[in-house]
Amino acid sequence: MHFNSSASPLLHHSNTPRLGQLDGTENFITLRSPMKLRCLASFICLTIGLLFSQWSGAAIVFKPGEKMKYVPPGEEEMNGNAEELFHIGQVAEQEGNTKRAIKAYKTLVRRHPKDALAPGALYRAGVLTEQANNLAGAADLFRMLVEKYPSSPHFDEAIEGQFRVGEA
Repeated sequence: MHFNSSASPLLHHSNTPRLGQLDGTENFITLRSPMKLRCLASFICLTIGLLFSQWSGAAIVFKPGEKMKYVPPGEEEMNGNAEELFHIGQVAEQEGNTKRAIKAYKTLVRRHPKDALAPGALYRAGVLTEQANNLAGAADLFRMLVEKYPSSPHFDEAIEGQFRVGEA
């Protein structure tokens, strides 16, 4: 008994394409696979976006009666007591963010001038300002330390700092 392969499509087992069938149909991707790929790609992009968004610390500050203002990282308003501000300065200094450290130390001295941490903060601000090659600013900070805190343990170092800055 002989079967005609074109007469019975169910019995067709050869790799040759049938009449009216496109070549390569066995390689077609079904709908489910591209959907999984799209979902996976979307999930990965969303995850990466969320991870990187935490690294950008910029902020937009809204104040009543004022327009919104963009504040770059490290330029935010400093709040807190003297100990918190000193800690912020130390952490910023360890991270290499001297601008933020100087701002924290200066804020501490301005808001809490009678605190025990004020002379040390003023000295650190002077040293960092000197390292940033702002010699006039460093001289002012060392002078302020000498005038306001003559009994400070950093008094002699501030005098030396004034001489260093004056020689440069």
